[in-house]
Amino acid sequence: MIKHITFSNIFIVALLFCANQSAFAFTSVSVDKFEQTLWNETILLLDVRTPQEYAQGHIPGASLANMQDIAFVDNVSTIIAGKDNASNTIAIYCRSGRRSKQAATTLEKAGYTIIELDGGFIAWEKAKKPVAKGSYATLQRFEAHNFAINQHVNLQYRQTATGTAIPKTLIVYLHNSSARGIDNELQVRRRLVQQLMNYLDSTQYSAWVVLPQCRKDRYWNERRPVLGCKMSEGLYRFIQDFKQNHAIERIYIIGESFGGTGVWRLLTDYPTLCNGGMVIASYPAQNTKAKRVSKTPLCIVASENDPYSTVEKIQPMVDELQKLGAPLRYELLAKADYQQFLAEALSPANLDWLLQQ
Repeated sequence: MIKHITFSNIFIVALLFCANQSAFAFTSVSVDKFEQTLWNETILLLDVRTPQEYAQGHIPGASLANMQDIAFVDNVSTIIAGKDNASNTIAIYCRSGRRSKQAATTLEKAGYTIIELDGGFIAWEKAKKPVAKGSYATLQRFEAHNFAINQHVNLQYRQTATGTAIPKTLIVYLHNSSARGIDNELQVRRRLVQQLMNYLDSTQYSAWVVLPQCRKDRYWNERRPVLGCKMSEGLYRFIQDFKQNHAIERIYIIGESFGGTGVWRLLTDYPTLCNGGMVIASYPAQNTKAKRVSKTPLCIVASENDPYSTVEKIQPMVDELQKLGAPLRYELLAKADYQQFLAEALSPANLDWLLQQ
């Protein structure tokens, strides 16, 4: 039986259709598609939950703008204004997808293009995607920047200053392989960074601390140029530029594991660049030149129980540097647990030695 359709029925259906279209004008995508959008560095990744939720766990690289804040849209505009090469597109998420859909509607009315994570952070965690934890305020201590190495390659990094005097010292930390990426955040989360900052704060040592991030498709210890340069050359250009712009007088380089390979490479390629270096849990590549490395005071910290950077791989270089009379501090720790090893590797004694060079 066909019911009689009146004009009023059609009008109501049309209104409901338009309302539905308006409510879901933004793009809502799956976890995998959402992750793919994050490779576009011009898109802002935005967490619209509370600071407490953010601290408990968030998508690496996400900026925080609580949608419950009365100045929510203005806060988002401020975040975008502070980003280099930011577009008008925002990738947005909340806990389950409810708040992010509300925030997406609000931001679209303000003129932004929105890509929303369907299912929110719950879906992200369920898919076993990367998660960062920690205080948003701690992360924001390090300002985010980009350095153009050449027309093809940018070096993302974070920087902060410590102490009470104008810093004349630059400390560069090269992260391990798990912090590679494009979020300009994971390298800040390393335990060694917090240990370094605790030391500098407690001693009131004045320094610029810089944390560059290596992309997933690059390596700190590249032997041949990629897109016009090796990463060691990019680091050299960056350090020289920073030195000139901040009147730096002393430069120190610290590398952990994967980052340690970058220290070996940098000191081989540019033996007079740094006043001192520290290599933690990292063995030198075969083409590392001991004579060139020996020109830089070096602290080497290794573990007897490291299955990768074994004593057998590190000891020959230590012996060679000692024969050359290089200024060297070598510490071999007997710690089975890697986190326990890190707790002692960047000890006050080792940092005291390094910063006195």
